[in-house]
Amino acid sequence: MLDIRRALEFLTDDPRAQNKIALGGLLMVVPLVNIAAVGYEVEVTRRVARGEPRPLPEWNDLGGLFVSGAWLSLARLVYTLPIVAVAFAMAAAGFIFAVQDAQASRQQTLPIGPVLAVGIVLLVVGLFIYGFVLGFLYPAILAEYARRGTFAACFYIAAIIRFIRRDPGQYALAWAAEIGLGLIVALISFVAGLALSAIPCLGSLALMFIFGIAAFVMLMFHSHLAGQLMRAGATPVLAKE
Repeated sequence: MLDIRRALEFLTDDPRAQNKIALGGLLMVVPLVNIAAVGYEVEVTRRVARGEPRPLPEWNDLGGLFVSGAWLSLARLVYTLPIVAVAFAMAAAGFIFAVQDAQASRQQTLPIGPVLAVGIVLLVVGLFIYGFVLGFLYPAILAEYARRGTFAACFYIAAIIRFIRRDPGQYALAWAAEIGLGLIVALISFVAGLALSAIPCLGSLALMFIFGIAAFVMLMFHSHLAGQLMRAGATPVLAKE
Protein backbone atom coordinates (compact mmCIF):
# COMPACT_ATOMS: atom_id res chain seq x y z
CA MET A 1 0.00 0.00 0.00
CA LEU A 2 1.15 3.49 -0.80
CA ASP A 3 2.22 5.34 2.35
CA ILE A 4 1.53 9.02 1.68
CA ARG A 5 2.24 9.97 5.27
CA ARG A 6 5.66 8.37 5.02
CA ALA A 7 6.39 10.37 1.88
CA LEU A 8 5.69 13.51 3.88
CA GLU A 9 7.55 12.56 7.05
CA PHE A 10 10.69 10.83 5.77
CA LEU A 11 12.58 14.12 5.57
CA THR A 12 12.51 14.41 9.36
CA ASP A 13 14.29 11.06 9.83
CA ASP A 14 17.62 12.47 8.69
CA PRO A 15 19.43 14.56 11.34
CA ARG A 16 20.98 16.64 8.54
CA ALA A 17 17.71 17.08 6.69
CA GLN A 18 17.50 20.82 7.29
CA ASN A 19 20.88 21.46 5.70
CA LYS A 20 20.15 19.15 2.78
CA ILE A 21 16.75 20.73 2.11
CA ALA A 22 18.14 24.25 2.42
CA LEU A 23 20.86 23.50 -0.12
CA GLY A 24 18.34 21.82 -2.40
CA GLY A 25 16.07 24.85 -2.20
CA LEU A 26 18.97 27.14 -3.02
CA LEU A 27 19.95 25.06 -6.05
CA MET A 28 16.35 25.02 -7.30
CA VAL A 29 16.39 28.78 -7.95
CA VAL A 30 19.68 28.78 -9.89
CA PRO A 31 19.19 28.10 -13.62
CA LEU A 32 21.04 25.04 -14.97
CA VAL A 33 22.49 24.30 -11.54
CA ASN A 34 19.02 23.13 -10.54
CA ILE A 35 19.60 20.11 -12.78
CA ALA A 36 21.61 18.69 -9.87
CA ALA A 37 18.42 18.80 -7.78
CA VAL A 38 16.74 16.65 -10.43
CA GLY A 39 19.61 14.18 -10.08
CA TYR A 40 19.02 14.25 -6.33
CA GLU A 41 15.36 13.44 -7.03
CA VAL A 42 16.43 10.39 -9.05
CA GLU A 43 18.80 9.21 -6.33
CA VAL A 44 16.09 9.48 -3.65
CA THR A 45 13.75 7.45 -5.87
CA ARG A 46 16.34 4.69 -6.18
CA ARG A 47 17.04 4.61 -2.46
CA VAL A 48 13.35 4.40 -1.59
CA ALA A 49 12.93 1.61 -4.16
CA ARG A 50 15.73 -0.32 -2.42
CA GLY A 51 14.11 0.23 0.95
CA GLU A 52 16.93 2.24 2.52
CA PRO A 53 15.76 3.69 5.87
CA ARG A 54 17.27 7.13 5.26
CA PRO A 55 17.00 7.87 1.55
CA LEU A 56 18.32 11.45 1.63
CA PRO A 57 21.83 11.38 0.10
CA GLU A 58 24.58 13.87 0.84
CA TRP A 59 25.34 16.73 -1.54
CA ASN A 60 28.94 15.58 -1.93
CA ASP A 61 28.77 14.64 -5.62
CA LEU A 62 27.22 17.58 -7.42
CA GLY A 63 28.86 16.57 -10.69
CA GLY A 64 27.36 13.09 -10.59
CA LEU A 65 23.95 14.43 -9.59
CA PHE A 66 24.11 16.98 -12.41
CA VAL A 67 24.87 14.29 -15.00
CA SER A 68 22.11 12.06 -13.66
CA GLY A 69 19.61 14.89 -13.64
CA ALA A 70 20.63 16.23 -17.05
CA TRP A 71 19.15 13.33 -19.03
CA LEU A 72 15.86 13.40 -17.14
CA SER A 73 15.67 17.20 -17.43
CA LEU A 74 16.28 16.96 -21.17
CA ALA A 75 13.60 14.31 -21.54
CA ARG A 76 11.12 16.47 -19.64
CA LEU A 77 12.01 19.35 -21.93
CA VAL A 78 11.31 17.19 -24.97
CA TYR A 79 7.95 16.22 -23.51
CA THR A 80 7.06 19.90 -23.05
CA LEU A 81 7.95 20.90 -26.62
CA PRO A 82 4.35 20.43 -27.80
CA ILE A 83 3.26 22.88 -25.09
CA VAL A 84 5.84 25.40 -26.32
CA ALA A 85 4.71 24.83 -29.91
CA VAL A 86 1.08 25.44 -28.97
CA ALA A 87 2.03 28.60 -27.09
CA PHE A 88 3.80 29.92 -30.18
CA ALA A 89 0.84 28.91 -32.34
CA MET A 90 -1.54 30.77 -30.05
CA ALA A 91 0.66 33.88 -30.14
CA ALA A 92 0.83 33.70 -33.94
CA ALA A 93 -2.93 33.20 -34.15
CA GLY A 94 -3.49 36.22 -31.94
CA PHE A 95 -1.26 38.34 -34.17
CA ILE A 96 -2.98 37.13 -37.35
CA PHE A 97 -6.35 37.77 -35.72
CA ALA A 98 -5.44 41.39 -34.99
CA VAL A 99 -4.03 42.03 -38.48
CA GLN A 100 -6.87 40.33 -40.40
CA ASP A 101 -9.55 41.93 -38.25
CA ALA A 102 -8.10 45.37 -38.97
CA GLN A 103 -7.91 44.64 -42.70
CA ALA A 104 -11.47 43.30 -42.75
CA SER A 105 -12.71 46.46 -41.07
CA ARG A 106 -11.02 48.65 -43.71
CA GLN A 107 -12.04 46.52 -46.68
CA GLN A 108 -15.50 45.60 -45.37
CA THR A 109 -14.86 41.89 -45.91
CA LEU A 110 -15.76 38.94 -43.72
CA PRO A 111 -13.31 38.82 -40.79
CA ILE A 112 -11.56 35.54 -40.01
CA GLY A 113 -11.66 36.31 -36.31
CA PRO A 114 -14.35 33.70 -35.49
CA VAL A 115 -12.38 30.95 -37.24
CA LEU A 116 -9.19 31.89 -35.38
CA ALA A 117 -11.11 32.08 -32.12
CA VAL A 118 -12.36 28.51 -32.60
CA GLY A 119 -8.84 27.42 -33.47
CA ILE A 120 -7.44 29.01 -30.31
CA VAL A 121 -10.11 27.32 -28.18
CA LEU A 122 -9.22 23.95 -29.71
CA LEU A 123 -5.54 24.59 -29.05
CA VAL A 124 -6.25 25.45 -25.41
CA VAL A 125 -8.35 22.30 -24.97
CA GLY A 126 -5.64 20.19 -26.60
CA LEU A 127 -3.01 21.82 -24.42
CA PHE A 128 -5.01 21.08 -21.29
CA ILE A 129 -5.50 17.44 -22.25
CA TYR A 130 -1.83 17.00 -23.13
CA GLY A 131 -0.71 18.63 -19.88
CA PHE A 132 -3.11 16.42 -17.92
CA VAL A 133 -1.79 13.24 -19.54
CA LEU A 134 1.84 14.34 -19.20
CA GLY A 135 1.40 15.11 -15.50
CA PHE A 136 -0.16 11.68 -15.01
CA LEU A 137 2.80 9.99 -16.74
CA TYR A 138 5.51 11.86 -14.82
CA PRO A 139 5.83 9.42 -11.87
CA ALA A 140 6.14 6.47 -14.26
CA ILE A 141 8.69 8.33 -16.39
CA LEU A 142 10.74 9.07 -13.28
CA ALA A 143 10.52 5.45 -12.15
CA GLU A 144 11.61 4.11 -15.52
CA TYR A 145 14.52 6.54 -15.69
CA ALA A 146 15.54 5.73 -12.11
CA ARG A 147 15.49 2.07 -13.06
CA ARG A 148 17.57 2.27 -16.23
CA GLY A 149 19.38 5.60 -16.01
CA THR A 150 19.27 6.34 -19.73
CA PHE A 151 17.70 9.13 -21.77
CA ALA A 152 15.92 6.58 -23.95
CA ALA A 153 14.27 5.03 -20.88
CA CYS A 154 12.11 8.14 -20.54
CA PHE A 155 10.49 7.27 -23.87
CA TYR A 156 9.90 3.54 -23.36
CA ILE A 157 6.17 4.12 -23.59
CA ALA A 158 5.32 0.41 -23.34
CA ALA A 159 7.35 0.06 -20.13
CA ILE A 160 5.84 3.27 -18.73
CA ILE A 161 2.31 2.00 -19.41
CA ARG A 162 3.16 -1.38 -17.86
CA PHE A 163 4.38 0.38 -14.75
CA ILE A 164 1.06 2.21 -14.44
CA ARG A 165 -1.08 -0.84 -15.21
CA ARG A 166 0.69 -2.94 -12.57
CA ASP A 167 -1.39 -1.21 -9.88
CA PRO A 168 -3.40 1.62 -11.44
CA GLY A 169 -5.28 2.38 -8.23
CA GLN A 170 -2.13 3.03 -6.20
CA TYR A 171 -0.57 4.92 -9.09
CA ALA A 172 -3.62 7.18 -9.39
CA LEU A 173 -3.51 7.73 -5.62
CA ALA A 174 0.13 8.87 -5.85
CA TRP A 175 -0.73 11.22 -8.70
CA ALA A 176 -3.70 12.67 -6.82
CA ALA A 177 -1.60 13.11 -3.66
CA GLU A 178 0.98 15.09 -5.64
CA ILE A 179 -1.74 17.38 -6.99
CA GLY A 180 -3.17 17.87 -3.50
CA LEU A 181 0.18 18.70 -1.93
CA GLY A 182 1.01 20.94 -4.87
CA LEU A 183 -2.13 23.00 -4.25
CA ILE A 184 -1.32 23.31 -0.55
CA VAL A 185 2.27 24.33 -1.24
CA ALA A 186 1.10 26.84 -3.85
CA LEU A 187 -1.32 28.38 -1.36
CA ILE A 188 1.35 28.65 1.33
CA SER A 189 3.80 30.16 -1.15
CA PHE A 190 1.18 32.68 -2.26
CA VAL A 191 0.51 33.78 1.32
CA ALA A 192 4.25 34.03 1.98
CA GLY A 193 4.62 36.08 -1.19
CA LEU A 194 2.01 38.57 -0.01
CA ALA A 195 3.74 38.89 3.35
CA LEU A 196 7.23 39.32 1.94
CA SER A 197 6.30 41.61 -0.95
CA ALA A 198 6.21 44.53 1.47
CA ILE A 199 9.91 44.09 2.31
CA PRO A 200 12.12 45.69 -0.36
CA CYS A 201 15.05 43.71 -1.79
CA LEU A 202 15.44 41.22 1.05
CA GLY A 203 11.79 40.25 0.72
CA SER A 204 12.29 39.27 -2.93
CA LEU A 205 15.37 37.20 -2.10
CA ALA A 206 13.60 35.49 0.78
CA LEU A 207 10.62 34.76 -1.45
CA MET A 208 12.84 33.16 -4.09
CA PHE A 209 14.38 30.95 -1.44
CA ILE A 210 10.95 29.95 -0.11
CA PHE A 211 9.82 29.06 -3.63
CA GLY A 212 13.00 27.00 -4.04
CA ILE A 213 12.35 25.15 -0.79
CA ALA A 214 8.74 24.51 -1.79
CA ALA A 215 9.78 23.17 -5.20
CA PHE A 216 12.45 20.96 -3.66
CA VAL A 217 10.06 19.52 -1.08
CA MET A 218 7.66 18.70 -3.91
CA LEU A 219 10.50 16.94 -5.73
CA MET A 220 11.22 14.87 -2.63
CA PHE A 221 7.56 13.96 -2.18
CA HIS A 222 7.34 13.03 -5.86
CA SER A 223 10.49 10.92 -5.73
CA HIS A 224 9.46 9.09 -2.54
CA LEU A 225 6.09 8.11 -4.01
CA ALA A 226 7.74 6.94 -7.24
CA GLY A 227 10.22 4.90 -5.20
CA GLN A 228 7.38 3.36 -3.22
CA LEU A 229 5.62 2.34 -6.43
CA MET A 230 8.85 0.78 -7.70
CA ARG A 231 9.37 -1.11 -4.45
CA ALA A 232 5.76 -2.33 -4.35
CA GLY A 233 6.15 -3.73 -7.85
CA ALA A 234 9.57 -5.20 -7.12
CA THR A 235 11.04 -3.03 -9.88
CA PRO A 236 14.82 -3.53 -9.82
CA VAL A 237 17.21 -0.61 -10.16
CA LEU A 238 19.36 -1.52 -13.16
CA ALA A 239 21.26 1.75 -13.55
CA LYS A 240 24.83 1.98 -12.35
CA GLU A 241 25.32 4.80 -9.86
